[in-house]
Amino acid sequence: MNLHSSRFDTDYLLCSITDDDYYIPLSEYSFLKMVKESNYDDLFIVTSLFISSLRFVFKNRVAVFSVPVLNDERILAIAEVRDDSKDDIAFKWMNTVVSAVETIHGISLYGVMLVTSNSLPKIRGSIYIPEAKTRYLDGTLKLEHILMCPHQCITNIPVLRRHPESLGPAFTIGGLMRSVKLAQMQGTPVTPNREIGNNYKGMGEILEWRGTKYGDLPLYSTSDVKGKVSLSYTGRSLLKKSERVAAYLSEKGKLISGNIIALLLPPGLDLIAGFYGSLLLGLIPVVIRNVTSQNYNSLVPTISHILERSKSVAILTSHSTIRQLRSKEVSTYFELRTWPPLLDIEDIGRKRLEKMYHPPTSELIAYIDYTVSDTGVLTGTKVSHQNCLHFCRSHQQTCELNPNHSSVLILEPSSGLGLMIYLLSSVFSGQHTILIHPTDLLQNPSLWFFVLSQHKAIETYCTYSVIETCLRDLSSATQNLISKGINLSNLQSLVVVGEERPRMNIISPFSVLFARLGLSFRAISTSFGCRVNSAICVQGLKQPTPIQLYLDARALKLDKIKVVERGVPHSILLSSSGRLLPGVTVVIVNSNTRTLLGEGELGEIWVISEHNAVGFDGIGDDISAEIHKEHFQASIQGSDTILQQYARSGFLGFIIKGEEEEEGQIVYHLFIVGSIEGSLNLDSARYYPRDLENSVNRCHKFITTSAVFEGDHLLVVVAELESEDKDPLSVVPRITTALVEEHYVIPGVVVIVDPKTIPINSRGEIQRLHLKDSFLSDQLDPIYIAYNL
Repeated sequence: MNLHSSRFDTDYLLCSITDDDYYIPLSEYSFLKMVKESNYDDLFIVTSLFISSLRFVFKNRVAVFSVPVLNDERILAIAEVRDDSKDDIAFKWMNTVVSAVETIHGISLYGVMLVTSNSLPKIRGSIYIPEAKTRYLDGTLKLEHILMCPHQCITNIPVLRRHPESLGPAFTIGGLMRSVKLAQMQGTPVTPNREIGNNYKGMGEILEWRGTKYGDLPLYSTSDVKGKVSLSYTGRSLLKKSERVAAYLSEKGKLISGNIIALLLPPGLDLIAGFYGSLLLGLIPVVIRNVTSQNYNSLVPTISHILERSKSVAILTSHSTIRQLRSKEVSTYFELRTWPPLLDIEDIGRKRLEKMYHPPTSELIAYIDYTVSDTGVLTGTKVSHQNCLHFCRSHQQTCELNPNHSSVLILEPSSGLGLMIYLLSSVFSGQHTILIHPTDLLQNPSLWFFVLSQHKAIETYCTYSVIETCLRDLSSATQNLISKGINLSNLQSLVVVGEERPRMNIISPFSVLFARLGLSFRAISTSFGCRVNSAICVQGLKQPTPIQLYLDARALKLDKIKVVERGVPHSILLSSSGRLLPGVTVVIVNSNTRTLLGEGELGEIWVISEHNAVGFDGIGDDISAEIHKEHFQASIQGSDTILQQYARSGFLGFIIKGEEEEEGQIVYHLFIVGSIEGSLNLDSARYYPRDLENSVNRCHKFITTSAVFEGDHLLVVVAELESEDKDPLSVVPRITTALVEEHYVIPGVVVIVDPKTIPINSRGEIQRLHLKDSFLSDQLDPIYIAYNL
């Protein structure tokens, strides 16, 4: 065996890949030629046998080959291990081999893997390396142990060049402003509702007016799991039941105006009646996502936190939820006696409220919106009656809502825009709203399409979870849906509600797949809202189609916007987020210098609107007052708009001018890039979790979804495997390579888990902070954890 044939005596190769943002350091000459022309596998066997006995690995049963990673070839070694080997011995052996090869030969291995005996393909008694490499690449090589060493092996990761931060084109020097178009856009003026006008100061009064004047017109209907829709509430019947709920809360709960009440009810008509019954009594409702047999372990702690933070004096719930909370399985997660009294909405009597509460001013709090962001932060925002009325006017105007209009909602109305559309819009505008429970879609995936087709609806609202369910369960059923007569050609607006960047990786295939049903891609759009304002962007009817752009992902790490052509490597697809609601003004601001930026520059989105939230719940002390001023009363420096007060969204985005015009005015488009709090800072660059997760989801066919977070300055990747019978170890190198190739970042820990392990909120957004807490507290129960060296 010729040891000198693999002696590292090759020359270095200068790498000249540079641009304005990156400097690529020198890298070693690729080992590919050396591996092919030498007995490198024999060399590895000799080294491994030198440090270990034959009782652990089989002699001559080692495959050594190279794989291309980041413009170079990386060496992998796969050995057959004896059946009686133990896990601790295996990892000790792999670590020792990696160190020995590095020390003796000056070569860093990309990974060492172990398989069971007779697993490697053979030809004429010898290991057939080409076939072994093929099986490794397609994931069919059943691995027993794996040790990846990307941190040691990959030394040619491009280094970011940080440029001095610009003060922004609107920064003034000596009173002069640079001649750059500022990143500012405005919605159309709000047109008052002629019938309602300014005569009413609260949503309870609006319901009273609607039930009296248009009491016979339908407001809400519900659909069962088979698609059968029953008319349940007209304006008059909703008013009557809300009055009965108010009377029950007053007599049974002893509640008075100003009290805070938690609504722990499933989506549906009882929730709507409970909400308006609270308003008619002058209570301040807090809508909480309902407990089910599937979510109680993750939801009950959140409910307890909301009850404590909001200081709710009672909980209006249903008989089935009370039985669920008192069950043995759920009661182990909390002490029910520490909660406020439970009031069963099914116990309401026939008595109606004698005198309805009329708020003296519209500035009083209507409800408190508690939401959990994608970073896992629970925040309560106070929404006034004025906020509600202004949103309803804006939404009615942009979506042309009227009593002849039908909408289909398949939402979790626990927070944000979903809550506002579910509970407010129909009562204000009078349109007929058909409600579908999100869990019914799991039993009948075609339910949503069936209801849309049956009622020839022109508008619908859903979440990303609904889109994913349809893609997963109906991808091969389009022909069957056509044969059943489902036709979506009447649908003019399909709005996906979510507090994040539009997820084009699932919206695009959704539009292509169901175009056969008559669904127009022009009808699909997204909305945008945040903690300070839940309804900033909503696409209305007959408005310009959202536009799409491809951005350079490498420039985006440096907070720069660089538009590229479709198909360019390292590009990210973005779509504009609906249209600004009437009465909304948005500017893009440098969050550090607080100066206005120009069109096409990335900065924080600040917003002015009459339906901006009043403030965070719990304001009172000096520290909280400072936080309130920071988020709801921010001012721009060096500008004549300094006297205006903006609410800070906490999201990064940019504005560009469109090519089309609307009523003689140039149309501008708002693009959402990502949350500031949710972004990851690794190696002096900003990474957006969604981009990394998209790369992980694409890299292996067995991965259903994934989530990333930062832990101890390391990138942790959690990936859900399709099923238990798939090989979890084959996923690890694919994830590692994908992140290195596409984002120049090396994961420190890769965790493989079962399906439905990664927590999501009611909008279908990943709860990364909850996932991180579960991982650090060793409560994740993973299939496999790989620590990359």
